[in-house]
Amino acid sequence: MTTPSPVCRRAAADVADRTAPKPPAPTVLKVLLWVGLALLLLAIVLMGTCTYCVMNNPEARKLGALVGESVRAGLASTRAPGTDELRAVRLR
Repeated sequence: MTTPSPVCRRAAADVADRTAPKPPAPTVLKVLLWVGLALLLLAIVLMGTCTYCVMNNPEARKLGALVGESVRAGLASTRAPGTDELRAVRLR
């Protein structure tokens, strides 16, 4: 018996590569990922635009400042003297 030449072996390998089943590419997942990222980016842009438009209104700025002051006052009240004692009484 003779051994096949390197050219024949290479041709046989090429045929085997072409006929071997290839795993399917996850194209559906890629498309869903890109669509999801596009929707997320669109939502971020829309929220930023709406926030910019609303906060350009002077009344909305005053309301935002009031909310900010309220939050600051609430946080300061958690560090007020006697707060730990009040928590201890309430938890009993």
